[in-house]
Amino acid sequence: MKRYSLYIGAVLLSACGGGSNTSMMTPSAPGTGNGQVALKISGAKSFNPSITPGKINQYVITVSGDGFDPIQTVVDGDASHATITGVPVGEHRSVHVAAYNPNNQMIREGEASDVMVPPDAVADAAVTMQAVPVISNVADGAYVPNTRLRFSIYSDPATVVELKSDHGGDAIALTDVTENRSQVATHADTGLALFNPGVLSPGDYTLTVNDAATGRHSQTHITITDGHKERGAPLVSGALTAASVGSVGITPVQFITRTE
Repeated sequence: MKRYSLYIGAVLLSACGGGSNTSMMTPSAPGTGNGQVALKISGAKSFNPSITPGKINQYVITVSGDGFDPIQTVVDGDASHATITGVPVGEHRSVHVAAYNPNNQMIREGEASDVMVPPDAVADAAVTMQAVPVISNVADGAYVPNTRLRFSIYSDPATVVELKSDHGGDAIALTDVTENRSQVATHADTGLALFNPGVLSPGDYTLTVNDAATGRHSQTHITITDGHKERGAPLVSGALTAASVGSVGITPVQFITRTE
């Protein structure tokens, strides 16, 4: 089995949110019988790292291809470099890079496909990372004791997002009752949007927040346990700063986490 090293750190740290800047790693000389991949990554950084939903805590890099199990490594958000070994030389290798916030939500991702890893040479792979919109105030698997919810959504600024709900059947698009439309845009200064679907009946839900332009999306599974609240729950991550909350007119409360 051939091996190669995948160096990423300087690329990730120098790339800016939104994909405007790129940087190319200079790989070390390949060793005999080994291959290397030099990643050119754009859009690796979050738009608003000052709030918890937008802070990149770690990057997960996965290399996959025919004939071997996916090989994965995890590096800190401020790592200087990372190395992946044990990947066979060959064609049609894929590289996936994902950025996760402290709530373990993937907020950026990108991929490169059809990468050829030759022996004793360097393979170039260009990865453009894009924002993945997430619900920033309710954790996956949370039990929510309120049927009147307001969801905080984080993504890149001025991103048009939509929220779909699967409640024991096909996913349907929810309507923001405040704006009377199915799509809302994140704030240009904070990257946050508020989505008010009105009253949701008790039960299990799979919520999908989707970027209308790129199709990048995330899912959150929640269980609503109380159907008799009269006031809406201002559910917004407690990590938001006063300035960022004020700019979108919402009140910070504790992040609703999963309970066993």
